[in-house]
Amino acid sequence: MPKVSRYYAPVTGYAADKQWPWPIWIGSQTTNPPSTHFEYGEGFAHIDVETAIHVSMIILNRPIASNVLNRPMREELQTAFAADCEQFFDAVNGVGRSFDFHPDRESFSMWIRSGQSCLRGTMMNALIEFKKHGYIARIRFNRPEVKNALNMQMCGQLAEFIETLHDDSEVRVILFESTGKDFCSGADVGGMDSLVQGASERRTALVHRAVREVSQRIFLQLARLPQPIVVSVRGYAIGAGFQFVAMADLVIASETARFSIPQVHLAHTTDHGESYFLPRKVGAARAAQIMLLGDQFDAAEAERYGLVNWVVSDDRLNERAEEITGRLAGGASSAVFGMKRLLKNSLQNDIDQQFDAEYEAVGQCAATEDFVEAINAFNERRSPVFRGS
Repeated sequence: MPKVSRYYAPVTGYAADKQWPWPIWIGSQTTNPPSTHFEYGEGFAHIDVETAIHVSMIILNRPIASNVLNRPMREELQTAFAADCEQFFDAVNGVGRSFDFHPDRESFSMWIRSGQSCLRGTMMNALIEFKKHGYIARIRFNRPEVKNALNMQMCGQLAEFIETLHDDSEVRVILFESTGKDFCSGADVGGMDSLVQGASERRTALVHRAVREVSQRIFLQLARLPQPIVVSVRGYAIGAGFQFVAMADLVIASETARFSIPQVHLAHTTDHGESYFLPRKVGAARAAQIMLLGDQFDAAEAERYGLVNWVVSDDRLNERAEEITGRLAGGASSAVFGMKRLLKNSLQNDIDQQFDAEYEAVGQCAATEDFVEAINAFNERRSPVFRGS
């Protein structure tokens, strides 16, 4: 039985409770007169077609995973999208809880790549918002009522989206930001009641599974991305929120920012990679202080420790983040990516290996059209225009 199936046939009469074996159903129908009303059952939104003659729609049928797109589903949607690029799907619906989304080309393509859940509203109403603006991929935590604490649904969406970024040639920089007064207060501990129930062996097994499948999956994927990662942080950056800061390439902090690795107070060790990234960023002695005592410290201290690059007033945070990401996005991606790779590998290389790495990297840059553009622009006393090639 195929994992995905595409139909081009009338969709009228298919009810929401029909047990399709496929996670995606893509259908199209030519309506008879305009103003036709289609009803897809109690589980789907009702769609009124007032002027359209051709209706295309997608039904997502993976309610057990909140209709989050997995890799086969994304590939199927990308194929359909590419084949029908001049006509956009008028509606996307999900089995279980209704979802209605009317996309334009860019937002629909981005939604496919993100694996965004279809639980509630459009992408802009999600617990994590994924958006591409120019060459910048923006990831925004959007759960301000709980200080942007991460629950399992958010972690799953984030992991799926990060996976798509590695080979995305249109993304030159990644920005993490947040809505509300806080960046991220870490994991939603209130949703972890099951981890403290049962025998010790069961607790160990549950924690190991969560670490492997959730936290390590996210941060290992981030660590392997070639694009520079920028974090814009205000308010609390605690636990997992702290780790986004620790592993970022560049960090802009509001004067309101407060940082902490509190795991020692919760009777467990770090599990997001803090013990790897933090000593490399602030030194072994400072990392020991931060991790063993679990104290909270402010933005000024974070800048003094070398954890953040810039501290600005809260009303300038977004402006400064836009400035930094804009400069990175407008740069020659071969040089920017190459610089990041050299810095990362220098921590393991000896001096001979590092000189060899620089030799290879500069040769790769010289082979690009951006290199030619940079030299020509310098000689012609104009600003270069880099195209990422």
